[in-house]
Amino acid sequence: MSWPLTTFSAPQTKPPCLRPSFQSDPFSVRMPHTNFSTTGRCITIDSLNDDVLLEIFDFVRLYSMPRWNIDSEGWYKLVHTCQRWRRIVLASPSRLDLHLYCDSRIDIAEMLDNSPPFPLIVLYGCRRTGMTSEDEEDALFALQHHDRVRRIHLSFASHTPAQNIHTILSGMGAPFPILEELRLTVGVFDEARPTFLSPSLPPTFKAPRLRHLLLTNAGDLSIPRLPLLGSVVGLVTLQLTGIPSCRYLPVDYLVPRLALMPQLDYLCIDFCLNTPTQDVEGQLLHAPMTHVILPCLKTIFFIGDAAYMEGLTTRISAPHLGKFRVTFFNQPTLSLPRLSQFLWAAEQLRLLAATVMFSDDDTASISIAANENDLEPLPLFTPFQVKIQGRMSDCQVTNAGRICAALAPVLSGIEVLQLDTDIDDWPTIEDDIHREKWLELLGPFINLKKLRLASGRLIKELSRALQPDDTDEGPSGVEFLPALRKILRPCSAHFGDTFAAFIAARGATGQYIARRQRYMPRPRRPHTEHSPDMEFDPNAELSSDTELDSD
Repeated sequence: MSWPLTTFSAPQTKPPCLRPSFQSDPFSVRMPHTNFSTTGRCITIDSLNDDVLLEIFDFVRLYSMPRWNIDSEGWYKLVHTCQRWRRIVLASPSRLDLHLYCDSRIDIAEMLDNSPPFPLIVLYGCRRTGMTSEDEEDALFALQHHDRVRRIHLSFASHTPAQNIHTILSGMGAPFPILEELRLTVGVFDEARPTFLSPSLPPTFKAPRLRHLLLTNAGDLSIPRLPLLGSVVGLVTLQLTGIPSCRYLPVDYLVPRLALMPQLDYLCIDFCLNTPTQDVEGQLLHAPMTHVILPCLKTIFFIGDAAYMEGLTTRISAPHLGKFRVTFFNQPTLSLPRLSQFLWAAEQLRLLAATVMFSDDDTASISIAANENDLEPLPLFTPFQVKIQGRMSDCQVTNAGRICAALAPVLSGIEVLQLDTDIDDWPTIEDDIHREKWLELLGPFINLKKLRLASGRLIKELSRALQPDDTDEGPSGVEFLPALRKILRPCSAHFGDTFAAFIAARGATGQYIARRQRYMPRPRRPHTEHSPDMEFDPNAELSSDTELDSD
């Protein structure tokens, strides 16, 4: 079908919303020409054939995601450039991934009346401000075209009345034959007013082509055993955030559903409330042992009980796992033998550098990356991270030690370790943190060659663990960290004589350690242009790290 240029127009926006300026936008289409002085020919873009133009348009689509389908910011500019471009673009809706974007800025009725029958992207609401009454009406109107909806993003605020949410979700009772992505978000979890008590999707909701399911505090998460998972197969992304507790999603129910998702690439499970460990272990003890292989699973995010993760990793395998980030609730015991085997089977997670961080947000974490350069700039984005909650700094050392002991096989190949903290009131009393806690933390790093202390607060505590043990109950300075060759400290701290006994014990066995000073430039923000907010002194002194290096 040919759509006349006079009848097809970009959707009109609702006043008083203002449009952003795109003066440097790649969509600022011009008719450039190149003058070749050698031939005297002038080549214009009009001389390109349709296939070449289509390739160029496809490149623009890839370059401009996700703005490609947002009214006048995307492919609308191309179809209003000239008659030929309009014909090429509208004739290739699949190749160019053409959609109609439905949100609060668009007059939905006018857009649908004056646009080709392209698939719809329905996006309404904000998790903090929710939807206006007009947004709710427009969302319902868009959902009535269920045979054209490909993506749905609906966000409700915590204060949104349940009846309003139920009215909108009731509009999803019909089948959605081409729906590929569904995101439902209901406010922010609050124990005083649990948002997961909100209405859920109607039982008649069907989406046979659904590939991405993301629920945050949605009402479906509060239904025991999540019936919605029983009606979706072939998912690529599964994100369930705000599940009240693990009782609502038992492992023996989740694993058979995962077996129906062989293409699953991303798995995120986030529980709101802690469940007593004995309850979780009792649930797993009586659960059938169904084992599932997920060959495409590359990312796992998890917040909840360690026992639940242990039960899950006992029943699944992910040989190509490349990112693993979990947070465990604070628990008196931590035993993860199966999780350690699960991670060791993922070859992409056999990395060489690690950071143990004690944070003032009551968490201790261990992050692992391919090398030490990947740890310092953005430790929060490392491919491997395990956190455990603890309220006191000595408790954090204990928790970090539990993690390291539980993941000993994974940490045995680490060659570079960084210890860091942002806790200001780190305890200085000798009995607050015992030597045994540090030995448990550092003991699994049997191949550690380089130890970097990023915070001077940790030097005194660590020095006590490195000193030889006069009793027969613990390892001596020679047995502890046998492969260690380098220790680095920040320029603002000093080792003093606290490491002398450790160095002497190593020297007695032939592992001589010499002191030397190593200078490193102080890290600076990239300097692109001078700004009053960015001070840059090219003559600034260099900071230094002291390094103990074996000869």
